[in-house]
Amino acid sequence: MTPPPLNLALEDLSANILAAVLQAAGVGEMPKFKQDKIRLWLNLVGDPLRIQRALAGLSPTQRRALEIFQIGGNEIRTDLFRGRLARAGV
Repeated sequence: MTPPPLNLALEDLSANILAAVLQAAGVGEMPKFKQDKIRLWLNLVGDPLRIQRALAGLSPTQRRALEIFQIGGNEIRTDLFRGRLARAGV
C-alpha cells in the first residue's frame, strides 16, 4: 500500500491535533486556521536545517538504527526491525 502524500494525510487530522503536534515541535504562535497549520507543519518537516540539526543530535547508536530502518525500505515490522538491530549490535 502506498501512503498518501503528507499534505493529504494531514487533512485527515483535526485542527486540535495539528496544533498539539506543532506545539510539541516548539511553535510558539499558533496559526488560527487548519490550512495554515498544515502549511506550517509542511514547512517544518521539509526544512533542511531542521533535519540536519536533528540528525546531528543523534548518537552513533541512534544513527545506526536509523540507517538500518532506511535500508529496510522505511516500512518494516517491529519484530523484524528489532531482529536486525540485535544482529547489528544496536
